Amino acid sequence: MKSINELTNTDKAKLIHQLFPEEIAPLLEYTSSFCVKLSENRAAYESEWSSKSIITFSFWLHLAGETEKLIKRLKYDMIKSRHVFAEQLCFNHNAIFFNECLMRYAKEKSINDKFKKAIVLLYS
Repeated sequence: MKSINELTNTDKAKLIHQLFPEEIAPLLEYTSSFCVKLSENRAAYESEWSSKSIITFSFWLHLAGETEKLIKRLKYDMIKSRHVFAEQLCFNHNAIFFNECLMRYAKEKSINDKFKKAIVLLYS
């Protein structure tokens, strides 16, 4: 096994899926609903967006749209396969958006303390 500092986003997502398979479906639901909320409340989110951010709000919204499409198309496969889950959501620029959703889900929705600690360990 790689050291924690050698893990890629894809490696981390595979590990999370393997250790906490019961969290994947609710995580995907949370992420999908966050994507919709972001799109529906674009003006409110955009007004709060920091001009100091290295990512524009338009790009963030684009990542949300791409993530939502992936989840709609591959949700069942993502729940069943850690490889599909990780390689689709955590391989390219979508990882930027999905990592944020993952951390928000752990903080706001999950009731599994071990899951929450794993997210902090891997993504902080």
